[in-house]
Amino acid sequence: MAERGLYRAADGSWRQADAKKGIPLIYKLRGGERWTLLDRDRVIVVHPKRPAKVLCPDGSVEEITS
Repeated sequence: MAERGLYRAADGSWRQADAKKGIPLIYKLRGGERWTLLDRDRVIVVHPKRPAKVLCPDGSVEEITS
């Protein structure tokens, strides 16, 4: 399976793409990770065995602790 990740499109929306497509990725998804929009500017990345992370448009990642 090709490595995949998230990037911001020109219209400001979040998109998923393969790393080999030549698109600069903000975040590379690891095996088993899924993502969804948290609000207009941020997404949440969820891994089945690790804490969830909030990804900001500038590429910073905030881990959610329980």
